[in-house]
Amino acid sequence: EGGGMYNRNGAPLIAGCRFEGNRGWQGGGIANYRSTPLIVDCAFDRNAVVVTPPSNVWEATDARTGGAIGSQDGSAVVRRCRFAGNSSVSNGGAIGALGNPLTDEPALVIEDSTFSGNEAFAGGALHVAMSTTAAIRRCAFLYNEADIGGGGALRWIRNAGAVDVSDSVFWHNTARAYGGGIHSVEADVELTHCTFHLNKATDPEIVSGGAIHSFSW
Repeated sequence: EGGGMYNRNGAPLIAGCRFEGNRGWQGGGIANYRSTPLIVDCAFDRNAVVVTPPSNVWEATDARTGGAIGSQDGSAVVRRCRFAGNSSVSNGGAIGALGNPLTDEPALVIEDSTFSGNEAFAGGALHVAMSTTAAIRRCAFLYNEADIGGGGALRWIRNAGAVDVSDSVFWHNTARAYGGGIHSVEADVELTHCTFHLNKATDPEIVSGGAIHSFSW
């Protein structure tokens, strides 16, 4: 875990760092387990989760997640960071978060950050699952891409906790199906003052949603 850095039961401050070209099976750049890192003014370029690719959307397991950052049962705060060209053969091309937070605050807070050119089987930039709560503020999601798992920019699935996205832009994100911008499954998502422009689900044979696809069982 954690091709560049592994945090377990800690609360590190990670500031002004660059993670480039790292590889791992969860968190290509940074892996967090039961940790509360503060990550500020950092760049994550071309990090990757490298495991056997899933054969279908239901085999995209949550454990193989986060090309740049993978967080499990923790609470991470990300501010003023850049995520470019990161990838995962499963979930969360840039960031993947799952499990229960350690505090009453959202398990994942992302502010004033840019996600561009990240890609994954599901959740081209971001994947959130399994009771994880998230707050995303003043972020830009540009040219991220997902395969048939959906969510070219963001994907919430499997009873993800409350997700609040505000004052953010989604430009030119694509997915083969299920939401070129956002794919939400059984999640409580609130979008406020967000802009969606030229997002696209590309496979006409599959249920889609160019900007957003949302459903419950």
